[in-house]
Amino acid sequence: MPDRFTVIAVVGAGTMGQGFAHLFASQGLTVQLVDTDAGRARRGRDAVATSLATAVRAGFCAPSAVQPALDRIHPTDDLAAAAANADFVLEAVTEHLQVKAAVWQALGRAARPDAILATNTSSYDVNAFTGLVPGPHRMLGTHWYNPPQIVPCVEVVPADTTSAETTEQICDFLTGIGKEPARCRSVPGFVGNRIQFAMISEAFRCLEEGVATAADIDRIVRGSFGFRLGLYGPFQIGDLNGLDTYRSVYDYLEAQYGTDRFHAPGLLRKLTDDGRLGLKTVGGIYDYTPEEARQIQSERDTRLWAALRSRLASARQEEEEKSA
Repeated sequence: MPDRFTVIAVVGAGTMGQGFAHLFASQGLTVQLVDTDAGRARRGRDAVATSLATAVRAGFCAPSAVQPALDRIHPTDDLAAAAANADFVLEAVTEHLQVKAAVWQALGRAARPDAILATNTSSYDVNAFTGLVPGPHRMLGTHWYNPPQIVPCVEVVPADTTSAETTEQICDFLTGIGKEPARCRSVPGFVGNRIQFAMISEAFRCLEEGVATAADIDRIVRGSFGFRLGLYGPFQIGDLNGLDTYRSVYDYLEAQYGTDRFHAPGLLRKLTDDGRLGLKTVGGIYDYTPEEARQIQSERDTRLWAALRSRLASARQEEEEKSA
């Protein structure tokens, strides 16, 4: 882990802020957990004790490490003092544009000029906040997924003014604490939520139309493409399945539903027109050598069998806990 960050100010002691405090304190970092109310900040620290106990039961935290981690979390309502002492300031207040802007105006005045600044936003253009702080080259967005102490990926979102050095430092830091940084441009919703909300919109339509119950829709997603998404991204799955199949399904759905939401994307049309169908043509969204294509195909089932074994073991454990 880079020595650049040893003291972190987490601004907002709600659900995400608690997860950040858990993660950073578990990594040996000092955390200033800030909220507008000192009691709420203390309750945030207390919530970390509960999440650490869960980590112990799951085998991801030693019992002896719990109290030292909690001792590294310092709840406070003094935003200015916390920001002034921090190497890295991570804002995690409610997803409300005006609230975040007001917080960044205060942080811009209080944070050290050499501190790295990040907003944890799931939808806003990071450029909306960089003008509120001196030295906008040191500010960027980081979109974490709940619970942040567990979910691996963090979208790293440089603003137009963010320096390459700042982006590299944050990516190195995230990698050092066991996360998987993925860079994307600052557009509304970034990548994860654009994909996620497209899916949930269609799930709601299926429910509204009475196609299936909510429980069965969840079961379908969890046990079908959701099961594979735990191992492969959508483009990897597309190459494995065959992009020509995807195009055929798009064309059929568009004709049946009469809506452009199922119109095949232009890039998919171009790839299939060019004969790039995935592994079957040793080139689709990705390029493969013949040997790489054979290896990926042989590894796929091995990885899926292992995932199924883990899934079945978890289901058995749940049943045993219910009957105990």
